[in-house]
Amino acid sequence: MGERVQLTGVCVPARGPDGLGLAGWILVPGPEQVQSFSLPVARRADGGTSKLPVLRTAGEVHALSRAEARRGYPVQIAGTVTCVLPEHQAVVVQDQTRGLYVVDQSPRGSGLPRPGDWVEVEGVTDPGLFAPMVQAHRLEVRRTGRWPEPVRPAWEQLLNGSLDAQWVELQGVVIGVQTGRVSLLLREGVLEVELRVSGLGPGAYGRFEDALVRIRGCLFASWDYQTHQVKAGSIRLYGAEVCVEQPPPQDWFELPARTSGLAPPV
Repeated sequence: MGERVQLTGVCVPARGPDGLGLAGWILVPGPEQVQSFSLPVARRADGGTSKLPVLRTAGEVHALSRAEARRGYPVQIAGTVTCVLPEHQAVVVQDQTRGLYVVDQSPRGSGLPRPGDWVEVEGVTDPGLFAPMVQAHRLEVRRTGRWPEPVRPAWEQLLNGSLDAQWVELQGVVIGVQTGRVSLLLREGVLEVELRVSGLGPGAYGRFEDALVRIRGCLFASWDYQTHQVKAGSIRLYGAEVCVEQPPPQDWFELPARTSGLAPPV
């Protein structure tokens, strides 16, 4: 118990909530296919050491339970900054596995990185308020990063909060606008989106009403602060970019008439 191991065996696939295949079980023939590794010793910010394994991908951190994340696993990751939240002294860093919320507690003194920066992060895990995250004691900008390919979520993924801190792309029609929020009509239904568009104030979203748009942004789940339950049908997109693919019609009555496809009454 508690050792890091390498297993060799046969992967048995399973089906995810979106119907796609993923790794479900691994069948290991015997003890000869189990190789044990001694845990690396990681140095903490206070100069002490930890014998917990070093987590080196955002996916490993996100997969922790709240109890495990609370143990303070040492983390060493690198990736591209996809979102900056100065009000929380935090950024989202996305590597080859997924995006991860990172609070910058480093003594950098030069402000937060910018979107698109490729950074190296060292810190420890924290259960966070919703999903596992990292408290960083070192966060250094190394170069300009490569922007990740956006996830194009299935409807179920938008409802269950599994894509928290991921860079995503949505396409739909804006059917309602409020200050800082839009109602987006997708093929599967209506999604309420709290929106922060780069370089655009929340009071200027009226220009998107009735337009077909493509939105890219960093997705954050909407959830209840007391129950920690996800609010289905509602998300947040920060650091977003909006592309209008089809502007709203100037006059709705100039559009060609279409039938509903229903049979006329007898």
